[in-house]
Amino acid sequence: MKKRRLCIVAFWLCLALPQLVYPMIKEHIDSENYENRTYAAFPEISWQTMAQVPRGLEAYYNDRVPFKNQFTRINTRLQQRINQNKSLMEFMAGLELVTVGQEGWLYYTTIGLEEDSIRDYLGNNLYTEEELRWLAEYYQRVNDYFQGRGIEFVLFVPPNKEQIYDEYMPKNVELTQGTTRMEQATHYLKEHTDVNVIFARDALLEAKKQYPVYYKYDSHWNSVGAFVGVQLLTELLQEEAVPLAEVEVEQTDAYGRDLAGILGIVKDCNDDHGYSIQGYKKDVKAEVLEKDGELFYHFQSNAKDQRRVLVLHDSFAESMRGYLAKCFGEVTFVNDSVYERAKELLDEEPPDIFILEIVERRRQRFGELAGFLLE
Repeated sequence: MKKRRLCIVAFWLCLALPQLVYPMIKEHIDSENYENRTYAAFPEISWQTMAQVPRGLEAYYNDRVPFKNQFTRINTRLQQRINQNKSLMEFMAGLELVTVGQEGWLYYTTIGLEEDSIRDYLGNNLYTEEELRWLAEYYQRVNDYFQGRGIEFVLFVPPNKEQIYDEYMPKNVELTQGTTRMEQATHYLKEHTDVNVIFARDALLEAKKQYPVYYKYDSHWNSVGAFVGVQLLTELLQEEAVPLAEVEVEQTDAYGRDLAGILGIVKDCNDDHGYSIQGYKKDVKAEVLEKDGELFYHFQSNAKDQRRVLVLHDSFAESMRGYLAKCFGEVTFVNDSVYERAKELLDEEPPDIFILEIVERRRQRFGELAGFLLE
């Protein structure tokens, strides 16, 4: 009986002590929000919202649980050890937003209707012949729509990080196919349509022999990767490209860590580097005429090619802006979360070139985003 009471007391102490101690030491330990999002607000309590209050309170508390960052780091370190010894089936069953690879590399491996990058990597989600035909018909219609308005259309696809740095993926995760879903789709579009399509994987694999092209702790490519992507576009649209050998690539201390933020280990991930490109089109001056956070950017420059470009994009194009802005007279970037704004610009100020950028893992967007133009 005494042992039972001690267990009960110990249990309640484990629950109560963090709540009591945390307010006193909060200012002296790491309690910063690294998750690149705003924490859940305290729910509004009223008769009308009563059904949502329990879930709102849970979200509010989970975001502010005492010692959240410390417990998250401990959990991540444990997962680093456990993941390396899991079978592939166990790994897939327990997969969440972020996969911890070898040597600490992080990969964004969420699974859902919108994105499914781990199966993209495994190659076990290939399109059927019927689906490929549908994609070809769909993008041909989009291309015809633009051509009918005198606008050149380009579909640009940056690859998932694990396609470029697969050597750091967990040892238990192995490719099951030689062809990926996006490789299959872009090859089919090139063979069966008139669409200008660029899948940037091969160029990035070549560039990584000289410099890193993706961040170690982030889901995105770095400035070098973005620069390589822009050169693929200019090679297509202007028949010219600037190789990395003709610019200066400088190492910087600034680098992305969005995946580390999700895991709560930003302060532990400090051995990566960022890069900046110097000497690119020195004679061209590009200025921002208008911007709206990360959702909208409008550039104007004295580039030799004075055509107007409209880019509808996700977060991968954000690091392309400074380079692409130097290639054309006007370049406007519209985030796909406000795609209606792109449609308004198409009606009000039609560009000469329309670029649709969709990162490989966003499989649903690949099959639907351009459709708003045909509505």
